[in-house]
Amino acid sequence: MESRNTKKLFAVIFLLVLLIEISIATIFQETMLRPVFGDFLVVILIYSFFRTVTKLGSNRVALLTLTLAYCVEFAQLMGLRSRLGLTDTFSGLVLGTSFDWLDILAYSLGVLTIYLTDILLIRKG
Repeated sequence: MESRNTKKLFAVIFLLVLLIEISIATIFQETMLRPVFGDFLVVILIYSFFRTVTKLGSNRVALLTLTLAYCVEFAQLMGLRSRLGLTDTFSGLVLGTSFDWLDILAYSLGVLTIYLTDILLIRKG
């Protein structure tokens, strides 16, 4: 059973990572930090959000988060955004603009990091 403290902790993680993501997006426009580290952090953001607002366990949230991230990345490979005629900045921000295997690696490492943190530190603490 999830404790309220665990949900509160994930809410704090969510808010902190959101602030970091906003900072990266506004300050580091074209550096390596934005695309790769941003992708690493975005799955931590999503995982934390799901752990805050759902009763799903860490295994399911990790799988859901990784599946969502991979789907978005492979939608980029398929050119889904242009096929749907989406050219606005918001859709580019949400769906991304181009496929990259480094993004897949960043998503995988990000989910692994937050999942292991959840399992090893948060739940045992």
